[in-house]
Amino acid sequence: MSVIACHFCDRILYACGRSPLVILFALVAALVGCPWDGVDPRPVFAVSIAPHGYLLERIGGDKIRVAVLVPTGKEPESYQPRPGDMTALSRAKALFCTGMPFEAALIPKLKSVAPDLKCLDLREGLALRALELHSHAEGTGATELVHSASCAHDGLDPHIWFAPGMLKRQADAVLSVLIEYAPENADDFRRNHEELVAELESLHAELAEKLAPFRGRTVFVFHPSYGYFCDEFGLRQNAIEFEGKSPKPQQLAQLIAETKAETQKTGRLPVIFVQPEFNRASADAIAEATGGKTVKHSCLDRDLLRSIRRFGDEFVKSQE
Repeated sequence: MSVIACHFCDRILYACGRSPLVILFALVAALVGCPWDGVDPRPVFAVSIAPHGYLLERIGGDKIRVAVLVPTGKEPESYQPRPGDMTALSRAKALFCTGMPFEAALIPKLKSVAPDLKCLDLREGLALRALELHSHAEGTGATELVHSASCAHDGLDPHIWFAPGMLKRQADAVLSVLIEYAPENADDFRRNHEELVAELESLHAELAEKLAPFRGRTVFVFHPSYGYFCDEFGLRQNAIEFEGKSPKPQQLAQLIAETKAETQKTGRLPVIFVQPEFNRASADAIAEATGGKTVKHSCLDRDLLRSIRRFGDEFVKSQE
């Protein structure tokens, strides 16, 4: 087996400059077995982001392996895969996509090295929402639907994983694909799927009860990752980003004015949810100017159900 062909060894060589000691270590790793060296007979399925990795792991269990393209802590909207990522993905039976912009550039490259790779859009069959971002229209104070390089290429919201109801439909799609590629494990997949769906239904009921008193209220966020969550529970998302970018000074002043108006209407100081993958400076500035605060939360955490529950709990706490 070629050292460079091994995803694990390729990352070592990339990070450490191919020194003699590192090359020796990589050769040893190649001899004793590499995570993607083909020794493990279980089928590999690839996903763009960690939350969908969680979804596949919950249904596939120990019968499959999952390759996650975007590392934890990286911004998926602008992530550029490295050669080692392409190596791992080329071994996958199928790639599950969400409509992120980088996928449009990635898929043709993957097809060139793995023409039989099946690319599956997890958005298929879902009721998709438009991605709302503030526009650059000056002086209007309005939030408009816009299209930008850091949004989905079709202007639709790709954050489909962050809502229990949406996840149920995606779990059904994953189950069908896993059974297609590994029918001998169909009973295990169905059992795992049923357990996951039961948890999702329980989580939806729990959050619906907690959030019912706050229907119609605004959730302030930096990046608009929570639209499907807000739609499911009757909330309204207000994002700080202007066309997928941090706001300029004049736009920041407009946002501060909007936030103050919302504060006067509700009588509560704003809480702004900031994602660690993005620059939080503008969110901190708005919080300071309005007497509010920021709360860190990432919708890209791998433990997806826990992340959804925590977001709901944090929002309820912010309204008390």
